[in-house]
Amino acid sequence: MLVLVLPLMPAYHPRMAGEEEGPFSARILEPPGFFGLHYGVQTPLWILVSHVIYGAILGSAAGLLPT
Repeated sequence: MLVLVLPLMPAYHPRMAGEEEGPFSARILEPPGFFGLHYGVQTPLWILVSHVIYGAILGSAAGLLPT
């Protein structure tokens, strides 16, 4: 997610600035940056934690299904 999807967001989001673009007078979103660090230092940590929780829920649900 952090390596593949977030760097592509400026190409698809109409109001998000790219990494090479300068400041604009119009309101524009900051690009996510490497591992989403422009959105805060805790972003990679919370993405990892949420993926682990999602995987645990999915794994436990799959374990309950009959094979």
